[in-house]
Amino acid sequence: MEVRHLDVGYGKRKKYRQVLFDVDLTLGQGEILGLVGESGCGKSTLSKAILGFVPAAGGEIIHHTSRPQMVFQDPFSSLNPGKKIGWILEEPLRLHKGVIPASERRERAVAMARRVGLDESFLERYPGDLSGGQRQRVSIAIALIQGAELILADEPVSALDVTIQRQIMELMLELQEEMGLSYLFISHDLDVIYQMCDRVMVMQSGRIVEMGDVERVFERPEHPYTRTLLEASQSVDPA
Repeated sequence: MEVRHLDVGYGKRKKYRQVLFDVDLTLGQGEILGLVGESGCGKSTLSKAILGFVPAAGGEIIHHTSRPQMVFQDPFSSLNPGKKIGWILEEPLRLHKGVIPASERRERAVAMARRVGLDESFLERYPGDLSGGQRQRVSIAIALIQGAELILADEPVSALDVTIQRQIMELMLELQEEMGLSYLFISHDLDVIYQMCDRVMVMQSGRIVEMGDVERVFERPEHPYTRTLLEASQSVDPA
C-alpha cells in the first residue's frame, strides 16, 4: 500500500477542519508498520481514510492487494450481540460477489476459528459468552476470512490485560509470518509498538514527524516530539 501526500478533513467550507496534512507512507508485503501519537493526532482518521470511510481532500491511496480489513480496539462493540459466532464469521462470505454454498461457508468459518485458537464449539456461542481475548480472536478471524492481506489494527490489545495482550500479539505475529500479512499497527503503547513492528511512524497534529526502523527511532530519535513520547514511556527499553 502507498499513501501519497494525503490530506483529510471534516466539515465543509467555513466549518472545514483539516486533520491530516501531506501524509506519505509505504507499507510493504509482510511488513508491520507501527503508528504512534497522542490521542486526537489523526491516527484513527488515517485508518478510516485508507479503508475509504472518509474521503481524501488531497493526495491518493494506492492498494496493491485486496481491500484491507480492520481489527478494532473494542471487539464487543463491533460484533452483533444477537448472533452466534458462526453466523458472524460467515456473514462476510454471504456478502461475497460469488455465491458460496452454505456448507462451504461453514467449513471456512470452522477452519478460521481454529486458526485463531478457537475450537468449533465457539461457533455456537454469542459474543457475550466470550472473554475479551476470545472476542478479539473472532475479530481477527473476521478480518482474515475473505483473504485480506493487509490488516489495519487500531489499538487491538489496549482493552486487554497484559497476559491476554501477549497472547493476541503472538497470534498476530504467527498469522503474519504464515500468511504473509501486512499490518498497519496503531497504538499509543510504545512498548507494544517496539515488540510488534518493523518500522514506526510518529504522528503529531496530523503530520508524520518521524519515520524509520523501530530500533533506530527508539534508540536515536531525531524529532523532539518523538523524544518526548519515549521519555513519557518509562517501560520501553530498546536494549
